[in-house]
Amino acid sequence: MKKLVACLLIAGFMMLSPGMVNANPILLQGTFADIQGHWAESEIDQVYSQGLMQGVGVNEFGFKTFAPDENVNRFQLAVVLKRAFELDYGNMRFIKEPVAGDFYYDVEEEAWYSEAVVLGAINHIFVWQNEFQGLQEVTRIEVARSIYNAFHAKGISVPMIMLMPVYDDTADLTQEEINAMVFVSNTGIMKGDNNLFRPYDRITRAELARVLNQVVKLIEMNPVQPDPVPAIKLESREVKSESALINIDLSIPVVTGLQDQEVEFKINQLLEKEALKRQQAMIEEANKNSDYILTEPYHTYELVSRFYQYYVSEDVLSFYADYYSFTGGAHGMTERLGYNFDLKNGEELGLNDFFAPGPGYIEMINEKIQAEINRNPNDYFTGELGFKGISEDQGFYLENGNLVVFFLQYEIAPYAAGIRTFSIPITNGYKQPGIVEETAVVQLVKDFGKRLKNVSLLAPEDAVKNSLQENYGEYVTPALLEKWQENLASVPGRVTSSPWPERIDVTRVQKISDSRYDIQATIIEMTSVEMASGGIAGQRPITLIVEKYEDRWLISEYQENQDIVYENTQYGFSFTLPESWQGYSIITGEWEGNAPSDQGINTVETGPQISIRHPEWTAENPRQDIPILVLTHSQWDSIQAGEFNIGAAPVRPSLLGRNAKYVFALPARYNYAFPDGYEEVERILQNNSLQTVE
Repeated sequence: MKKLVACLLIAGFMMLSPGMVNANPILLQGTFADIQGHWAESEIDQVYSQGLMQGVGVNEFGFKTFAPDENVNRFQLAVVLKRAFELDYGNMRFIKEPVAGDFYYDVEEEAWYSEAVVLGAINHIFVWQNEFQGLQEVTRIEVARSIYNAFHAKGISVPMIMLMPVYDDTADLTQEEINAMVFVSNTGIMKGDNNLFRPYDRITRAELARVLNQVVKLIEMNPVQPDPVPAIKLESREVKSESALINIDLSIPVVTGLQDQEVEFKINQLLEKEALKRQQAMIEEANKNSDYILTEPYHTYELVSRFYQYYVSEDVLSFYADYYSFTGGAHGMTERLGYNFDLKNGEELGLNDFFAPGPGYIEMINEKIQAEINRNPNDYFTGELGFKGISEDQGFYLENGNLVVFFLQYEIAPYAAGIRTFSIPITNGYKQPGIVEETAVVQLVKDFGKRLKNVSLLAPEDAVKNSLQENYGEYVTPALLEKWQENLASVPGRVTSSPWPERIDVTRVQKISDSRYDIQATIIEMTSVEMASGGIAGQRPITLIVEKYEDRWLISEYQENQDIVYENTQYGFSFTLPESWQGYSIITGEWEGNAPSDQGINTVETGPQISIRHPEWTAENPRQDIPILVLTHSQWDSIQAGEFNIGAAPVRPSLLGRNAKYVFALPARYNYAFPDGYEEVERILQNNSLQTVE
């Protein structure tokens, strides 16, 4: 028997020994067989060790596999975001434990992804309503927007200078998608390459691993201490009755746990009065129509009310109640009432209490709602019956980090579409600017930019002054307006009939203090030609200071920037730089060209390289240079013919300009490491800053 066991052991060892001898010992420690040598190997090991991502199975040898180049679906994204952000209920409380079916009809209740999908819905991570489509592969822009929403839901504030990245493929993005793209780009979570963000490309598991590692680093660098959720509860008092005329089934909300008993009594009295008032009105209508109700086929009236969830913080209690009524006909109707209480005094809050003063928040909400409607226009009425904008007393309630605006059945969509809801991100707390401050400041500047073409500086002086007040009065401080009235030469506006200032593009937002922002921007000029065929006629860089003035953000300073020009007489070109590059330095070097046939071993061509260096560059904190390759015409032709490459990658440099003697080009992948300032350099290059001299 012992001999038999020994023989079996030896045979088994001999069968395994070739694989065991050749097996990477790292594999035996639990990592993945299919990531060895992959560009994301270390990123994958890191997310696996942190428990953020798992493998997909084992191969024929029994080793675990990760499938790094497979695309990520929405179920998988929901799960990893739940882990990375440690998503929970936040400030939301539920009368009944929420399940996936409460949010989506196509998500199973007890699958491996169900809890993550529910928490994603509660925290407004995803934009989908009713249908989740969990097996659908996600795009880079969806990942960016989901991450942006998750940071917001968790209240994680990431300090940064907001630069507008320059990509050639983001023009069709919605404003919400642009905000997300700017956030992930500026924070280093996701980057583009070769001036492309690739928003609609599917994201692979390897790419997601890198993204998650960046997310975790940011979370660790910006810890947030969640505010304690007060022990306030929303309980129910049942009111039920049945008769031949009407059946009543009310769940009346009752607030408990408030320290201020007077405020608690005040709120409960209002809630009870509202419910009983509806009950009495329904009973009176049933009595009035008793003959109709009691005639076959019987049409017994019904009144049912329910509430399902509530949001509570130290300052605010928010929830909604649904009142369903049936008075005959094909179906009943549900009316939703939003309740938002200030817990300090028991007063009801309106939309204007959650946003900075002024009409801007209504326009902002309208734009967000319209953008969501445009995603699925077939679900909504159009024309006269369609969405026309919210009212100042629009119904709403709060959820984690979001204000939810709702529309009743038939209000903007057919009955089958149900009550339509739209989530508007807000900051925590009431009587605080509801949209992220940077977004409010940027919107102010953009709205100001839309008015520039209305102020014709060619008009008579009195007309110009009146136009200033009419067009700029709500965007600038009284002091700045007065300064412009006294000195019309310093006023921005329309100085010629064509081109005209069409808009302002914000390129950089820097917070100076809690009440002051520095804005770098560009006035975009257009003519009828560009309006019809695309492009721009001109650009003018400007600097603005935006300050808090009497509870509003207003422009307090305006300055048109003076460009700096570097001139190179040796090779015959000039390069225009923004004012912030004052004090730049020039670094000279040499580029080398290698023949592709010998794997780049031998240098076959050389030439000068001139780099313009930012004045804030240091060895400890390097910034992106502006590298300019100088080539002869014959060298340039050789590159185009594939006879040699500059750099390791077989990617050709980009043409910047040429004169009679030289060609000036930008090295391929010059910003591959994404150093500080690379976005600014991309914008500078996009402005055709290099001009040749014969």
